[in-house]
Amino acid sequence: MTLALAFAAIRRHPCSIMLTALVAILTASLIGTSVQIALAVWAAVALASFELWSALEPIALKRLGGFREPTSAERQRLEAALGRSPL
Repeated sequence: MTLALAFAAIRRHPCSIMLTALVAILTASLIGTSVQIALAVWAAVALASFELWSALEPIALKRLGGFREPTSAERQRLEAALGRSPL
């Protein structure tokens, strides 16, 4: 699911991704680090953050209250937005 979210974000916000990569490249060149390493670290941290968010979000929502499971109609809309269907 994390990769599906990442690819959906890239498809919907290509300009934002390019500008963020440009900032990572400029920062890497300013501190004298390899650009490939900087981009790899950026991608790894982003995917790890998405995964951590996916794991902690239900716990946080349950503690704050008001959390409920999506209805079947809501679930279908979410799956359509992510471009996948249940197995």
